[in-house]
Amino acid sequence: MGFETAVVVAIFLIAFLFLGGTYYNGWAASQENLQMAREDNNALLLDKTHTSINIGEINSVSDNSSYTITVDVTNTGSRVLDWEKIDVLVDGELTDYNTSTDPHTWSPEESVTFTMDNLKGSGFHRIKVVTENGIGDYSTYHID
Repeated sequence: MGFETAVVVAIFLIAFLFLGGTYYNGWAASQENLQMAREDNNALLLDKTHTSINIGEINSVSDNSSYTITVDVTNTGSRVLDWEKIDVLVDGELTDYNTSTDPHTWSPEESVTFTMDNLKGSGFHRIKVVTENGIGDYSTYHID
């Protein structure tokens, strides 16, 4: 009975070491993924902290069936923004726009004029400009 007990204990010890090693490898990988996610989140929070925009003057020109608006927006943050990642929403709908400058970067303290054509409706409308990391500003305007 002594030899059989030693074999069973050895089998349990080997199984315990195998399961412990498997558990540790999974735990270590998940901790590494968690640390990378925390670093990414901290970088995103830092970007958001340094990003700010302000919608200034909104002008409109209308004809019988549609209107065009021009919106002056200033990058009031300390981060350079990318044009291709800016979204403009008019009354909650993504809207195509043209800008007053050609480069693809928007430097801090720089003002840019956004122009949206062929918009429909009258009365009060809302416009929202959103940056690449989700920071935005909104304003209202009126069309007669």
